[in-house]
Amino acid sequence: MDKADVGIVILNYKSYDDTIRAAEHILGQKTGLNIFIQIVDNKSPNESYEVLKERFADVPNVDVCQSQDNGGYAKGNNLGISRLKSVRPKYILIQNNDIYYDISVLEDCVAKYGEFGDAGVIAPVQTKPDGTVHRFRSLKVNTFMKDLRSSLLFADRFFRGSHVYKPDVEGINAQRVDIVEGCFLFAEYDLMERISGFDESTFLFCEERFLYEKMRAAGRQNYILLDQTYVHDHSKTIKGNVSSLRQKELLLDGKISYTRRFRRYPSVKVALLKAAFKIYKAEYWLIGKIKGRKD
Repeated sequence: MDKADVGIVILNYKSYDDTIRAAEHILGQKTGLNIFIQIVDNKSPNESYEVLKERFADVPNVDVCQSQDNGGYAKGNNLGISRLKSVRPKYILIQNNDIYYDISVLEDCVAKYGEFGDAGVIAPVQTKPDGTVHRFRSLKVNTFMKDLRSSLLFADRFFRGSHVYKPDVEGINAQRVDIVEGCFLFAEYDLMERISGFDESTFLFCEERFLYEKMRAAGRQNYILLDQTYVHDHSKTIKGNVSSLRQKELLLDGKISYTRRFRRYPSVKVALLKAAFKIYKAEYWLIGKIKGRKD
């Protein structure tokens, strides 16, 4: 394939069955789009790379590569973005291996992207496997106080909020947002190249904040398409390989990295985030003792 309409990057870590299922789900649908799938195995400590390489060896519009080390979500997807240079796609989709969508959703993203004029990243509404809309706490970048509060277990549970998809008051079937979830990110390929892809100071969480800042600096706006959906069988890879406490540690790392880069008085705020996490760990240990948890 000389040039693709859409290049799709799927990052794999150990869960090759999910990756095969995701790629075959795309390939099994009829479309007029020229699609090229770039699978990146993020240095899985199992047979993922060999299995994926063999499975797609004879599929011309699928390439499988492996990173030199597991540098996390941002670094792995940046490798995929770089590898897509060979087919120079007009658009790029960064997707998880545990999401599913009708190919018409991808076609709609292609059709609508240019209509916004200032689009950065766009995505459909995310739903759960049972069809209900997944409610996020917010699709705006957290204030520092929200970051601090979410670092405390009891406070976090008490102050949970929920993002609401507002009616289409502007007549564009879309809602302007800061953050588009990292499991489905659709954008112009050249734009992603110009902003140098994802910020590799993050490993697993908060990469969407940095992407928002890059898009804002480029004069671009992120959108959620209100009339399209995709299904996310949420975080199967993360849950299967990373404990809840380790997830919180990685989230803290992302918050700290963002605070150092974009917030005023970063030294003070980083110290407060670290102090809050020490309290979180104490709360986590206490609840574990009560519940008889062994981790």
